[in-house]
Amino acid sequence: MKSSLKYITVDKNIAGRYYQEAAIKAVCDSFDIKNRRKALLVMATGSGKTRTVIALCKVLLEQGWIKNILFLADRNSLVTQAKRSFVNLLPDLSVTNLCEEKDNYTAHGVFSTYQTMMNCIDSIHDEEGKLFTCGHFDLVICDEAHRSIYNKYKDIFSYFDAPLIGLTATPKDEIDKNTYEIFELENGVPTYGYELVQAVKDGYLVDFVSVETTLKFIDQGIVYDELSEEEKEEYENKFTDENGELPESINSSALNDWVFNEDTIKEVLHIFMTNGIKVDYGNKIGKSIIFAKNHEHAEKIYEIFGKEYPHLVGYAKVIDNYLNYSQSAIDEFSDPKKLPQIAISVDMLDTGINVPEVVNLVFFKKVMSKAKFWQMIGRGTRLCLDYWMEKIKTSFISSISVVILNSFE
Repeated sequence: MKSSLKYITVDKNIAGRYYQEAAIKAVCDSFDIKNRRKALLVMATGSGKTRTVIALCKVLLEQGWIKNILFLADRNSLVTQAKRSFVNLLPDLSVTNLCEEKDNYTAHGVFSTYQTMMNCIDSIHDEEGKLFTCGHFDLVICDEAHRSIYNKYKDIFSYFDAPLIGLTATPKDEIDKNTYEIFELENGVPTYGYELVQAVKDGYLVDFVSVETTLKFIDQGIVYDELSEEEKEEYENKFTDENGELPESINSSALNDWVFNEDTIKEVLHIFMTNGIKVDYGNKIGKSIIFAKNHEHAEKIYEIFGKEYPHLVGYAKVIDNYLNYSQSAIDEFSDPKKLPQIAISVDMLDTGINVPEVVNLVFFKKVMSKAKFWQMIGRGTRLCLDYWMEKIKTSFISSISVVILNSFE
């Protein structure tokens, strides 16, 4: 039997921060008092969105509001990470990951990617027909709600007749992609919000200070007549085509491919390895993510890192969708006691991955999306108080030009 959500007790062992409790009460108020069926939590990356929603689930379970929970994310790694958190913090809840377990459909906590769930809706049946009927779940949770909830995956929310909770740090308010509209809210007014600026003031996240170093050719292109004689010779060697013709200039957009150039990669790696934050009393580079343009670019960075730093065996690893066992690689990278120290990633580590030990970020590609940029920044803003005696957390960011972000607790 449902009980009122007006006077609830939040498990502070799960979500003990003031804003987490406020977020939970805001959702409960929205569901119970305002009779709304959709809620959006906009909380800074690293502020504990998953813990917040787990504590909320516990409240709703105890008050008789829900029994079956569906947790959706758009990447296998995020599904795996969320399931682990639920197992650790709500051990009495039976759970299953549909991306990995194909015969455990009766669990009360179901974790899945959008694509897997869409397939399961049509293909999984029991003796009475469809297993995942429109009324099967009492609550649907949508992680990283600024992505993948538009267009075809939006149909999942229409199919399941259940309250919906969205989690994100970077909601969108574009005409064709409006997160607030999905959750039937006014633009810029989530059910509850907790921003990075406030989290830094409260001491729960770290801030950053940026110092940029620009690679001129990447930003401005190359004009042959402006080069020195030595540079002209190199230009002729690199850009003379098969017909012997030489372009007078190459614009910056055409130079995107030049990020594959060995000298460019060497320069960025040199700046990173020189200025990046070290650990173990300065003896090794801290946990770092290099955001590459694509798989070929990532492999090229890895190859040149090996040539330039042959003594650092195992320090760098490409972690992207080409890797057969990407989750194992992410787990190894997440362990501060294990190598690699440097993950060279294409999209996979841009959002959602929680590795507090990451102190250096290298943007070796242009990022045109504001939402994506701040998600990527969030890989380095989590506090990690036990990493060093000095309790310093610093992030290093570069974007074809190089940016160093310094953060101090």
